Amino acid sequence: MKLTIIFIISFAFCFLKCTEAGPACPFPVQFEQDGTNSTNVKIFFHGSSPDQSFLSDSAGYTVIEDKVSEQFVYAIQNQTSGEIVSSGIVVGSVDPAAAGIPKGLVPFKNQPKTRRQLFKETALVWESPPRNRRLSLPSVMKNLVVLVRFSDHAGRRLPSQNDFNILFNRVDSNHALAPTGSVRDVFRFNSYGKFTLQSSIYGWINLPRTESYYANGVSGFGSSRYIEALHFAMNSLRDNFRINFSNFDANNDGRVDMVTMIHSGYAAEIFGTDQYGTSVNNRIWSHHWRLPSSSMWAHNGVVVHQYSTSPALFGLSGSEIGRIGVISHEIGHAINLPDLYGTYQGNGIGSYDLMSNHWGFAPSYSQSQLYPPIMSPWTKMTVGWLDPILIVKSGTFNIAPSAVSGQVYRIDLNTEGSEYLLIENRQPIKFDIYLPTAGLAIWRIDETAMNVEGFPGQPGNWPFNGKHYKVALLQADGEYHLERRINHGDRGDLFHADGMDWIGPSLELLDGPFPNTDRYSGFPRQLPQQTGVRIRDISPSRWSMEFKVDFLKRLSTTFIGGNGAAGNMFDVFAKKTIVLRLLHLHLNVQGPVSVEVWTRTGTHVSFESKPWLWQRRVVASVDGRGRGKKTMLDVGGIQLNANTRYSFYIIILNGRMRYTNGNRVGRAVNENSDCIVYEGVGLSVPFHNVFSPRIWNGDLHYDVISSGRESRRLQTHFDGDSGQDGVMFDIIPYTDLNITAFDLHIFDSSEVMVRIFAKNGSFVGSENNCNCWKLIEETIVAGQGMNIATKVELPDNAPVPLKHQEMHSFYISIVNGTGLGNSLGEGSGTIAAQNEHMAIVEGVGVASLCGSTFHDRVFNGAIHYSLEN
Repeated sequence: MKLTIIFIISFAFCFLKCTEAGPACPFPVQFEQDGTNSTNVKIFFHGSSPDQSFLSDSAGYTVIEDKVSEQFVYAIQNQTSGEIVSSGIVVGSVDPAAAGIPKGLVPFKNQPKTRRQLFKETALVWESPPRNRRLSLPSVMKNLVVLVRFSDHAGRRLPSQNDFNILFNRVDSNHALAPTGSVRDVFRFNSYGKFTLQSSIYGWINLPRTESYYANGVSGFGSSRYIEALHFAMNSLRDNFRINFSNFDANNDGRVDMVTMIHSGYAAEIFGTDQYGTSVNNRIWSHHWRLPSSSMWAHNGVVVHQYSTSPALFGLSGSEIGRIGVISHEIGHAINLPDLYGTYQGNGIGSYDLMSNHWGFAPSYSQSQLYPPIMSPWTKMTVGWLDPILIVKSGTFNIAPSAVSGQVYRIDLNTEGSEYLLIENRQPIKFDIYLPTAGLAIWRIDETAMNVEGFPGQPGNWPFNGKHYKVALLQADGEYHLERRINHGDRGDLFHADGMDWIGPSLELLDGPFPNTDRYSGFPRQLPQQTGVRIRDISPSRWSMEFKVDFLKRLSTTFIGGNGAAGNMFDVFAKKTIVLRLLHLHLNVQGPVSVEVWTRTGTHVSFESKPWLWQRRVVASVDGRGRGKKTMLDVGGIQLNANTRYSFYIIILNGRMRYTNGNRVGRAVNENSDCIVYEGVGLSVPFHNVFSPRIWNGDLHYDVISSGRESRRLQTHFDGDSGQDGVMFDIIPYTDLNITAFDLHIFDSSEVMVRIFAKNGSFVGSENNCNCWKLIEETIVAGQGMNIATKVELPDNAPVPLKHQEMHSFYISIVNGTGLGNSLGEGSGTIAAQNEHMAIVEGVGVASLCGSTFHDRVFNGAIHYSLEN
């Protein structure tokens, strides 16, 4: 058989079997075989140890070598023994699907052994740190690097000791040998300067045996022969180099901090035969091992209890020095970091963590491992390099890139704190320069879970099979490519306004959408429970991103249906001050549906046909899910004040909604400690043709506003038909208060950039002086159109404080819209609206940034504020 191996220099990802050692090369190879036309067939190498590695084609069909023909063929399963055997069909010669070849066969007689099982059988025991325990690392650790040359490599050209000193230790390296940084740089950058790895290089040391001897037919994995190489190297350092091993024990615990053996061969995790004819099984697979006491090496009271090993050379030919990716990954194990690539059936968290796919997002094989992924927040937390900010209440949050700021937010999903979300801003910085896209990475952590992939539609009745990753990236596109072994990350994984800008609870348990913020830790153990956590209004990807968090409570009526029309009116009584965020509707149709929500203070009774006494609050298009399913409608934020009755009218413009025949209008349907929902009426035409009584089918999802931070609102109106690019006006506070948000009258029903400026004192005299105004918010909002409020919230940590009787002025402008609505005023200084807390004073319209002004104008909108300092 002729086998020609060519690495494909393209942005390619492959399927990857995962154990707890260095993962196989994720780039495909192409080959040609004698006697066929199957040229340029791509195959992929999966695995992290030789006895649990296998091949597949690009479509996921398992490939094996036929022992008779010595050609690569598609695999099938022997129905009697269950073993994977040759089909006799040469790869690339036919369509495997048409030939009836099954996908995804795993060529292991039994389930792959865990690393603990494997090491136990070979007297090599891996001790993992206890769950949910933060490790304590010193600020400096010593790394004893020993270069070892196999006896049959005496004539090979190898990098020098000085070359490896550059690769390991150079500071902020851009040297040809470490063009993106050194191993030291990897750990300094990931630790925010808290951890320094000091490597001392010794060698080359000539080993007495060949590469294949130490590999022992299993790539050195689980073999006592490779321990022989370690002991020989340590003896040589003691006898020939006369080193003091206690110098490598920075924390004085009687153990050498770490030993890194760099061997003179090529890595076994790269598929194929190297330029000297050495096969995978006869090369060394990169790994890290902790040694049992019987295999430790000791001298003068100092013990070598662990080692990692990596190749001196990159690829399968030539003398190019090895890469920082695999070396850093294995050293990560030496500081007790676990692998995060899951099992052989999934890709873990892909190229979003050094401890998952250290080959990274590089666009080609030739650049792989030069950009080892930046560690995930969970990994940094594990070694004490990062402390997330715990979010415990609803609000708006700003977040800088985690790679340089260390800013990460945490939201607990259970009271034990064992299951939680981590939120980071992931930008193309340093080693992450080739990220497929930037945005918020939202992680779900379950400290009680095994690291086994699980996903919707998985065979075995997910989630009842209990399978899900301990550390999982919630992929924004919902495709679960990482769990399904499709790739190591893509443009759909991160959250931002130009893609998916929210994630929240499921509409219904087990029915999605997926991913969501439901937790696994309910009872029974595998059945998720809704948490009410919603992350929304995620900004476009940028250096400083913004997002909002809601901790939603729910009050439901019913979803049994039975009747329906184009609308439903009903009352809600708020026992506490709440902010309504979501409605779950029961619609008759599937597909796009136009919905309006109208409200008024007081009951709907006697106002069913008087639209002028209602306010239209929401105009939206939703994706109707049909009968018996919940359709989600985001209503922004509709505040219901405590001890007040409100009316709701939900109109379906191009379909029908489901409701249920009731007993009596005004009868309570359901209530909790926060609010009550009452029976109402159905309407077949907006504000006409009433059917009574009817029970609204749906859920209210809302925040409860604590009395100490009760949000209040002062409104002018939204009926102005005049508008410019901006408006300036004054506010007179009658008490100390904090401005938290604005409702604006934006003419556009599209995305508009809004800028809000503020200054002390009146705007009068400062209309054309931009220098005296302070920009307090710049954001892109979805304009709601004429006569509807468009809400712009200030960041939670940046409200505008106003002091009693100290006038303050605001200048609000839009950059790319048709107009910001205002009304003709009565005269300068006239109060447009006021209550016991403040007054809004008439101002001027502004044509452009600090440009021409128009007198007199009334700001159309409302101001949200709290009385808490």
